[in-house]
Amino acid sequence: MTEIDWHKIHTTRLTACCQRAAADLNLSITSPFILNEGQPHEHRFVAFFPRIGHHNGIVVCLASDWEKLSEIAHAHGYTCVGVLPESCASYDPVRWASFIKEWDVTTSDA
Repeated sequence: MTEIDWHKIHTTRLTACCQRAAADLNLSITSPFILNEGQPHEHRFVAFFPRIGHHNGIVVCLASDWEKLSEIAHAHGYTCVGVLPESCASYDPVRWASFIKEWDVTTSDA
């Protein structure tokens, strides 16, 4: 029996949602976004929105990865948001516009 890789499934769905939100809202995005601190210290985020939020922009990850990735992102001047899998199960333009608006006024990692 094949084991289901839920992390990969959720990451794929979140990537698609971020890309659609960026297209719908005419936002710049890099997805996936890799923060490289030298081998073997590559940190993969689902997306990077350079023109929203504070500091150098916002990086997005799954909520389950937030604890590990938020400190790294913050050390490099990015705000990091973690998204619950339920929020990216399917794309809802109204909900994602709300997320982006909320992220754009974020003053600390959330």
